[in-house]
Amino acid sequence: MFPISHKTVIVLDNSYRFLSTSCGQPLDYDVCHKMKGGTPSGIIPLAPLAKSLWTSSVEAIQEYSRIVYDVFPGGERLLSLVTCDEIGFKIAMGWNNEQQNLSNLNACFARSSYNTRSRASSFPMGECFGTDDSTLVNGVKAALEALGTPTVTQTQMRKKSSRVANSGRVMLIAYLKNENQLKMVTEFMGDCLSKYNIAMREKDDPNRLPINECHLTIVNVYPVGDLSPSSQIREIANYYVSPTLSCEIHSSRGGTMFALKLLSLVQSHYHLASTTVTGIPMKEEQNASSSANYDVEIVHPADAHVNLPKIATGAGGGDGSCNRIPKEDTNYETIPLKWCTPRTTSVELHHCSSAYRISPVDVNSRPSSCLTNFLLSGRTVMLEMTKLKGSKVMSHMLSSHNGELYIHTLYTGRSLLEDPPSISEGIGGRITDYRINDFGELMKRIKLSPIKPSLISVEKTISPIDRAIGFLTRQTLYWPIVLGHSIMFNLQLHIAPLINLIPKDSLSVEDVNECKNAIYQIVKMESKGTSLVLPCVANRGKGPKKEELYKLLWKELDHYIEIHASTPQHKEILSTLRDLHVTATSDTNQVVKNEPMSPDRANSPNGDKPATSSVIIPPLQVPSSSSSMPTFTSNIKDEALMAWKELDSYNNMTEREKRELDEKNKPPAKRLRIPDIQSPSDSNSSVSLADGRINGTAMDAKMANGSTSNQNLLSLWVNQLNLKYRKRPDFEGRAFKIAPLYINLNQPIE
Repeated sequence: MFPISHKTVIVLDNSYRFLSTSCGQPLDYDVCHKMKGGTPSGIIPLAPLAKSLWTSSVEAIQEYSRIVYDVFPGGERLLSLVTCDEIGFKIAMGWNNEQQNLSNLNACFARSSYNTRSRASSFPMGECFGTDDSTLVNGVKAALEALGTPTVTQTQMRKKSSRVANSGRVMLIAYLKNENQLKMVTEFMGDCLSKYNIAMREKDDPNRLPINECHLTIVNVYPVGDLSPSSQIREIANYYVSPTLSCEIHSSRGGTMFALKLLSLVQSHYHLASTTVTGIPMKEEQNASSSANYDVEIVHPADAHVNLPKIATGAGGGDGSCNRIPKEDTNYETIPLKWCTPRTTSVELHHCSSAYRISPVDVNSRPSSCLTNFLLSGRTVMLEMTKLKGSKVMSHMLSSHNGELYIHTLYTGRSLLEDPPSISEGIGGRITDYRINDFGELMKRIKLSPIKPSLISVEKTISPIDRAIGFLTRQTLYWPIVLGHSIMFNLQLHIAPLINLIPKDSLSVEDVNECKNAIYQIVKMESKGTSLVLPCVANRGKGPKKEELYKLLWKELDHYIEIHASTPQHKEILSTLRDLHVTATSDTNQVVKNEPMSPDRANSPNGDKPATSSVIIPPLQVPSSSSSMPTFTSNIKDEALMAWKELDSYNNMTEREKRELDEKNKPPAKRLRIPDIQSPSDSNSSVSLADGRINGTAMDAKMANGSTSNQNLLSLWVNQLNLKYRKRPDFEGRAFKIAPLYINLNQPIE
């Protein structure tokens, strides 16, 4: 419940050496030479001053504490101040909620200044650099004593439970001499922590708590331009000294660099992030008629940036990175968000997912002050970020509530109050022929429900969950997601019983008859030449031929029944299908329509079709257990796969390629040319015009009876055209012949 950031003890060196050492960064406070007319004559310019390490550290700690109090008010995160020197230590500020404010912190610094003590001259000037070891030892002891003191919240929880977690952080700020002194501090801290916890286990003190986990942050601050071993101390990332003590080392120059160091530390200690509001229009102080754009950096919890990588990549992929800019002279990054037109209404608040408190980094600057006053007046500022593709999106909003500033994260996707998105907007792209209704029916069939214990049989070895998984597997053995990938599922109006009954584990006699009737229905449709209406198979241009579609349909039905043929009833249906449409004996280079053998055709001597065009379906027989099933072996799966590949390649062709392919496979013209009866090559096989007129009646009777050899639909059609047009000579320029016009045009005029 209590993280390490719940309690932070700031230990500050208050020795003479630390207070008297200059930070090395000059501060020019003489304003006379900055005047427009220059420095007046007779006035000697004042030399610049430099702050001490104590003063620069106090200012940096004030900014550190201000950010903590702004982002975590109400005692969520507590700070304690400890000052130490060669003589002892002093806990200037405790854990009481009344003391957690900047006014009390400044008062503690004022009481801890060196000028308020009576031993101001106890140490001579010009003594060696660095903090004494005794000062650091006193600071470590004071830090452990402060961490062991329970807070108000811990005291209340201790009344309910005897064991309360107690963790905290110690931040030691001093002017260290070298790395040996640094090593001494970490080892002494680990020894003192272990001894303290042992003492707490031996006695039960109601005013003390054992320390479960402690994080030590040592910040070495040295003057600018210092070349002593103190400036050579290396920064070390987080490492463990003992199971209960972790440590990190930081080193920084004094002055403004130390303030930036604590700014980066407060973000890592409290899981904060930086956002820079860019493009804020503000009027110039000197010229009110003109305006310029300024930037303001704010700090807030890092959770406000959780969705930024998704927004930057559009939630559809990418490397998950967003526009992060490293801050100069720091080790953290900031995310720029552009200022948008302010909104006077709060309608956007309904689309916010979260809100977090913010704190400006440079609170005393004019841009930060203007932005703060603008928000406190009740205005709202929208912030937009630029995606990796260049587009922009509103991602955050700045507003104030009850005198406190907040950053709101906005919903960049679809609102929860809107209708669900269309399936075409998903990963599959603009595909509109998904089997949505069939998927809904499938969900209803595979819906799980609790089973009563009384229905569970002990003899059955298959558990209900395994039986459910097997049922789901069988229902989805062949289940195309898109209607364009199937022909069978586009004909559910005609073969719905076959599609719904085949996946069943067992079939009754009535089920078998219904499946056979569906197969006979397809045979009847093919014999009548019924076109298969498949709008999803071809997108544009001329689609596949009717014969090819029926060929694919038969192969798909064969595959669908074969993968479900686990019972004799299923195998009987499969045998019926293959008997009616035997693809193994068909010629692969010519499309042949396979029709069922009717009784009239079966009884005819030559096996020709009867005169009528109707299909006579044989009566259904009740299957017997002793009847033998006909076998059929063919490479149907490979042929179906090749046919589907040819269909997909045709759909992927361009319009020009489709036209060239259609011209190549163009059927013969409807109005054919009469064969040249005068051709010598055809003199033996053709009939002359006179003979045709004389024997026309006999020839018509012969074709009507269907007794001519090798007669098919094309030959019957050609013969019928010959009978119609043989009464008059054909036009010479018809049927792809070149007829000369204006024969006498080139002859000379007499």
